[in-house]
Amino acid sequence: MRQNHRAVAVTATLHSHWVQFSYFLLALMTAAVVVSLVLFMASPSQAAGPRYQHLSLEEKYASANEVRKLKKEKDNVVSGRTPLSSGSAVLDEYYDKYLFRAMSRLSNLGRVSGWRREILKDLTSTKSPAVHKYIVDKVLGGIAIRMVLPKNKFNPAVRYNLVLLFGQLNQQEGSNSELPIPQLSFRKDLSVIGGLIKLYENPDQVDAVRVAAMLGLRRHVEIRTQLTGSAKLGPQDAEAVTKLALDLATAQQPPAGRNPSGHDWMRRRAVEILGTLGSAEKDDEIEKALTEILSGVENTIALRCMASNALGQIKLEKSDEKANLLSRAIVQVGASACDSEVARLDEMFDAPSGGMMGEMGGYSMAQSMPGRGMMDDDSYFDGEEEGRQPRRRVVEITDLRTVETRRRLIHQLRCVKRGLTGKYKEQGVVQLASGEMQEIIEGMAKQLDNVLDKLFEPETVLEALTEDLREEAVRLTSVANGAMPDVIASSATPADAEDFTDGVDADALEGDDDFIEF
Repeated sequence: MRQNHRAVAVTATLHSHWVQFSYFLLALMTAAVVVSLVLFMASPSQAAGPRYQHLSLEEKYASANEVRKLKKEKDNVVSGRTPLSSGSAVLDEYYDKYLFRAMSRLSNLGRVSGWRREILKDLTSTKSPAVHKYIVDKVLGGIAIRMVLPKNKFNPAVRYNLVLLFGQLNQQEGSNSELPIPQLSFRKDLSVIGGLIKLYENPDQVDAVRVAAMLGLRRHVEIRTQLTGSAKLGPQDAEAVTKLALDLATAQQPPAGRNPSGHDWMRRRAVEILGTLGSAEKDDEIEKALTEILSGVENTIALRCMASNALGQIKLEKSDEKANLLSRAIVQVGASACDSEVARLDEMFDAPSGGMMGEMGGYSMAQSMPGRGMMDDDSYFDGEEEGRQPRRRVVEITDLRTVETRRRLIHQLRCVKRGLTGKYKEQGVVQLASGEMQEIIEGMAKQLDNVLDKLFEPETVLEALTEDLREEAVRLTSVANGAMPDVIASSATPADAEDFTDGVDADALEGDDDFIEF
């Protein structure tokens, strides 16, 4: 029977690869025809002229050898082989005359993110505080700042990467045992948080820059709420970020020019920020906003799950009544997540194009290759930002058609569970309750663990998983409506992330919430 399942999965994979490749060729030919027509119909000035601004670049930098020579000289300054006293002119030339100007060129758009990572690598690798400060000052002054202002019409991809870089800069780099200290100010009268908020709120700003600014704000909040002294997030910055995040999180309708998916993604980032800030500023207002998002059936499942996760982080006033209401609302989100996924699978099973045979749910070829496993990862963060490195277990699945369902629901149900019991001690709605109510909420969390256990069962085929989820959705809905959890008397404790052996690929499981779609 297991061999049959593997045969079905392999057949589905091969069929899917051929279908996807055919669509790819068709899309490529269509794009070529469209581009040709646009160029043919455009006026000579429209066809030849750039859409965005770019900076002039000296001819010598067209030579790859010249650029390699300059980069090697820059690397010598960064590494300390050349002292800053004699190497500052090299850094000036590399950044001011070459790098930032090259970033602005249309032909170099594919290299912009790589250059951003190169700057960050230089900052983390240099042993000289003076060199570190010199490079940071270069990034935060002059050309780079001017390129992100809305009045200067540089390509959004360039502006996105530069603003993302602003939020990733550190005043002091971290280590395995110490958090970094993010760069606190652009200049004496403007904090980095204040600058990112200004960039976000500018009415002429493009959404690409707003996204980068949000990611920078989230990073500052997550790190600086854990720091002490002057690096700790101050009340003025906390107030400003809270206001921005509240306004965005509670904005039901996207502004003109932003599609609903992109707006929902941005609202989820705002909710993450509120969860981190909840114990610092405006507890009541944040609690109200998160509760309304959690209970709002007009909101997406992903957003409501994130609101559950955030509620599990903030400090709330102890109350059995509130604990009862919130825990039931949170479990209902888990039930809705299962129901939503079952409805999607039912629709795919009933599709006239052959149902689920060969249907990979939109997964890429790389993700669908035989032998590719899933990973149990108790985290969700962008691959480039700092964070704890969780211990993981690799789950080699039999039916590759189940991958998308597993990824989505494991991420969502974990967020829901964190709302009940938190990710760390003294977190979660369970902390509001006492006695019997605590036991009931812990039982709700175990009910969610039952679903997660089925999602991690490696040999389950999609048809069986669908029926399991259908039954679990009924059980969760019953609990949300006041029934006692089935596992209320169970003493079994499910494995936590810390019990897993090391795995691979930090985005393999919970990357579903990192897609940006505009």
